[in-house]
Amino acid sequence: MKENTASIQRNFMWNTVGSLVYQGCLWAMTILVAALASLEDVGVLRLCMSISNMLFTVAIYGIRAFQVSDLSGKYSDKDYVFARFFTCGAAFAACLVPAVVQGKSFAVAASIMVYMLFRISEAIMDVLHGIDQRADRLDIAGKSFTMRGIISIVSFALVLGVSKNLLLALVVMALCSFAIVLLYDVPAAKRLGNFTRPFTLINSASLLKECFPLVCYAFLNTAIANIPVLFLESIHGSAVLGIYSAVSAPAVIIQMGATYIFTPFITGFARLYTDKNQKGFYGMIAKMSLAILAIGVCGVIGGALLGNWGLHLIYPTKPETWQNVGLLVPTIISAVVTAFVLFYNMLLTIIRDFKGLVISNLLGIVFCVGACPVLIRLYSLQGTNLALLLSLCVQLAGLMCFGFYKSKKHFATGNGDTPTA
Repeated sequence: MKENTASIQRNFMWNTVGSLVYQGCLWAMTILVAALASLEDVGVLRLCMSISNMLFTVAIYGIRAFQVSDLSGKYSDKDYVFARFFTCGAAFAACLVPAVVQGKSFAVAASIMVYMLFRISEAIMDVLHGIDQRADRLDIAGKSFTMRGIISIVSFALVLGVSKNLLLALVVMALCSFAIVLLYDVPAAKRLGNFTRPFTLINSASLLKECFPLVCYAFLNTAIANIPVLFLESIHGSAVLGIYSAVSAPAVIIQMGATYIFTPFITGFARLYTDKNQKGFYGMIAKMSLAILAIGVCGVIGGALLGNWGLHLIYPTKPETWQNVGLLVPTIISAVVTAFVLFYNMLLTIIRDFKGLVISNLLGIVFCVGACPVLIRLYSLQGTNLALLLSLCVQLAGLMCFGFYKSKKHFATGNGDTPTA
């Protein structure tokens, strides 16, 4: 028992620290571009991030929680890896639409495609970390995140500082990321996984079919966070998007810090649900919710007290950011609500309520598409925050209702679907 507790603590520590380091380095990219280039370049980078964020959901296909909670081994490790190669190819092909077909300039189009390649390396890493997690070695994922974050941001900063060329810096960063996957993540997954079971096209196709609702909800969920940004860029231009991106950048750390609190407990939730341990299942939900809320409260207080000082410190030569410090606290609140949405998305995945996932996320995105053009035209930058926050609340309400109904039925009758398939 002591060994198991130590293992959980080690996994939690490494995964949390590594993930925070990685997300902190991604956040630092915006700071570096603002310092070494212009807010217009910050807007281009945010455009790359927004497009890749939506297509990244196609690349990972919502499989991670399904993979980790596949306690019966329905699909082999090779099935998961082969399916990931297929989804990554599809995501990159889809990236050509906003990058090329929409008539972006060469520099912008190339930046979008290269940044998508960077995210594809992360998608490949994700399926390998799923193998690590099932072996209770999520510390490997944390170490990978740490190396990836540090090497990526250092290479990006050096190239950007010397060349002042955003595209070239993105190319070098993507190459370094793929190197880490090949030299560290692949060997680790080979040691821990079971690659003796062969993959088959039929199994991989079955996996993709079974997880299709997951990619639908994941795409819709991610779109909710990025549609307001795309509307803002379309209505007010890249320079205004750059201001919004620079001010809202610190909120990313709050969101990801909250998200990585519950990620290591996916398997634990699955086991409690499978064992019909109602008290343990709901108790863990309560603990995770309180932890996310605590991070959110600290973030809001910190943003309110230190936001103006922090923006002056981070962007000493960009007064446009100081003048919009009022965006920071609403952005942090949206980030915390996003973390709750991701948490309940994970729970519905574990209890296999894919219908509830899709419907809840679809409700959110329909509201978002309707609200964005109105609120952004009325309130500009603050309208972006308002549209996002309201859409997230609609989405979260749906997820909580579906999750409560499905889990209550499962614990009461024992007829709910278990996550062992």
